[in-house]
Amino acid sequence: MSKKKSFRSIVASLITLVVALTVVFYALNETRREPNLEIFAFNLGSGRSVFIHTPDDERILIDGGSNSEVVRKITKILPFWSRRIDTVIATNSLGKNVGGLIEILNRYEVGEAIVSKFTVESLGLASSTDQIYGTFIERTDELGLSVKKAASGERLVFDLEHGIGVEVLFPTNPDTFEYSKTSAPEIILKITYGSTSFVIFGGGTPKIQKFIAASTEFRDPISALIVSNSATYSNTAAQAIEQWNPEFFVYSKSTTSHSSSGSGSKEKENPIASIPEANRYNIKEKGTVKIVSDGSQVRIETEM
Repeated sequence: MSKKKSFRSIVASLITLVVALTVVFYALNETRREPNLEIFAFNLGSGRSVFIHTPDDERILIDGGSNSEVVRKITKILPFWSRRIDTVIATNSLGKNVGGLIEILNRYEVGEAIVSKFTVESLGLASSTDQIYGTFIERTDELGLSVKKAASGERLVFDLEHGIGVEVLFPTNPDTFEYSKTSAPEIILKITYGSTSFVIFGGGTPKIQKFIAASTEFRDPISALIVSNSATYSNTAAQAIEQWNPEFFVYSKSTTSHSSSGSGSKEKENPIASIPEANRYNIKEKGTVKIVSDGSQVRIETEM
């Protein structure tokens, strides 16, 4: 055997050993891992995305932004050799939130997909399906994935062992809500773990927020509210904030934009002002926001 071949063989063996040790380390780390629920709100250049990691290592990706940027975010969380995501959820049919999910389907082994039971197309609010969303659905068909259509009142099961509850708050039947292009159907979720709870609101408009606040049964304060719009009075319903009284508020607001209030008096009307400033997290400023719950207490970590 030549020296060159011998050297290559040694390098290959070392790489194999490193990979094997990494796998063993990760496996041991997972077995010793505290039974925490982790929710990551990603800071993306375009679109939105939230990743959920349950105590039992269930992995759920809610939206994926517009491109492959979400892949880079996930690789910072999961080990480089792991290519499993159990569930992907497309909250609506907008390409800016679904494009990244196509990249996920192409690169990861995905167990199932969940989409909204109602879309702007099915309700006749749009003449055709968004091309990117259409590609996403076609890709799920090609892969033979189970695709579930979700609507309000349904409960999704992700981690039965630790009692992770996931309730669909929206969309609702069009007989009970007047949809429009500006208040379009999208999946909005409430997640509970022990005595902690979280609402992932996406881009729900004040009209949708008010409807959910008026029609849902839960009245207890929630641990965190995650939205993808700016924290201004114009796009936040006071009724929802007052009813749920979130301890933490995670949102996305461009640092270069300015409030549209135009007056100090209107800014005072901002319902978010009732949440302590220290408990408000703008992912455009903080970067990725990680919410950790042990079932009784919640802590927030920023940009890993």
